[in-house]
Amino acid sequence: MTLTGTSMISLLLLYLCLYAFAADEEQKRKCPCDDAKNCNPITDWDPKKQEVVVISNQSMSYTLWKTDAFTSVIEWNYQLNDNVMCYTHSVGKKYGTYKNIKTLSFDSSDADVQTFVKTHREYVQMQFADMLALDLIDLLGKCDNAGQHVDGIINVTTAVISGIKDGTNTKVLCVMPWKPPCFNSNCKISPSLAKVCDGMIISPESYTTYCDESCTAKATMGYGKILYGLSEYLASGWEESQVLLGIPWHGYNYTCNSAETLGKGYLCHLKKVKVDNTSDVTRCDIEGSRKKISIGDKLSRPGGVVDEIVYMDGNFSEADWTPWIIDIVQSGDKSTTYMTWYEDIGSLMRKYEIVHDHKLKGSVIFTVDDLTYTDIKASKQFNDNMWAWLLHSILSTSTPSKKKDANLNMSGMMAGIGVGMFILGTLLGIIFSCIVFRRRKGLKPPFSRDPLADEFRDDDDTNQL
Repeated sequence: MTLTGTSMISLLLLYLCLYAFAADEEQKRKCPCDDAKNCNPITDWDPKKQEVVVISNQSMSYTLWKTDAFTSVIEWNYQLNDNVMCYTHSVGKKYGTYKNIKTLSFDSSDADVQTFVKTHREYVQMQFADMLALDLIDLLGKCDNAGQHVDGIINVTTAVISGIKDGTNTKVLCVMPWKPPCFNSNCKISPSLAKVCDGMIISPESYTTYCDESCTAKATMGYGKILYGLSEYLASGWEESQVLLGIPWHGYNYTCNSAETLGKGYLCHLKKVKVDNTSDVTRCDIEGSRKKISIGDKLSRPGGVVDEIVYMDGNFSEADWTPWIIDIVQSGDKSTTYMTWYEDIGSLMRKYEIVHDHKLKGSVIFTVDDLTYTDIKASKQFNDNMWAWLLHSILSTSTPSKKKDANLNMSGMMAGIGVGMFILGTLLGIIFSCIVFRRRKGLKPPFSRDPLADEFRDDDDTNQL
């Protein structure tokens, strides 16, 4: 077979293209770490092993992290950061990235779906990531997604997640709302995702969607909602070994549009805004009514002094198991009321107890940067206190030291004391009786100590002892 000049030129061009493509792939896959071993994947995702994942938004230096307090790091950003990846792998921890699917066609065969899969699979490979946290909350819709889109959502999420995992060791963790998505009583999405997602992160930011709820300031994660949502997920096909509970190390300060006292509580009504300019339909303006505050901001005191994480002063919602405070700021004739829902050691511990008691896969800290501060005088003391509490009380290796209200165990404690006292009294009674009987001597004759008694004693007295 003889090749013509045109054929040889075509083959040469094809070879050059393939060579260039291979060189480009090799360049993209080149390990950016000083030690090439730090680009090797860490694949110890064991269903029986509990995970402590921390989310990072890179607002604080990763060099301040106490790496023995967690098992994995997920970067919450849209830019490659080789330094964090290399550092995380160098200390033997898993590394991942966080991506949000805001909008996507419900037809899995569409070009944008295929492009999304290709782009994100390449992104994970280039970043040498062991896991990908895929936020599906916007795609699922918060309140009013049409029921006819359910099948489309199932098809596209299955295609995307399966496509990203194809040919890789990447674990995909689906970031989900606080309860399973159901539209017009159609709840098929959650069981479908349970089959393709390696795990699920229940987002702490999803508890305030205010779908068919009052437009008032609420706890970031109400205790009752946590239990209800978890129960619904476990009833819809998810295993405990798949579920990671997102835990916020922050709270929110709400600006009240109006406020009123109600019993022991306080209602902080938020402002509403129009959905669009074509109608008078309104929605609760949550994001426009609040400001995020971290535990560090809450603990900071004038002069750079930082307290340890403790039970903070303020009101406490027993139903939400979360503290709150009210501030009224006067400016001239106008006053503004602010309501702050935040976390303290009591509210955080209760969330960790849920992870432990229900034998969940683990917890996800939002965010690790809230545990580290560099712009305050007492930063070292603060950082040590925060990380030490996380290290000793979180559920990474053993049962946590539970700190509960003493009133909850008062009846049991009193019953235990009563039984203990009864047993102690019985034992002491037996001991004293034994001592008395062991010391008992024989009876002496009457008047044995009287010297004159011998004159009147009968030698044949058979009653003498």
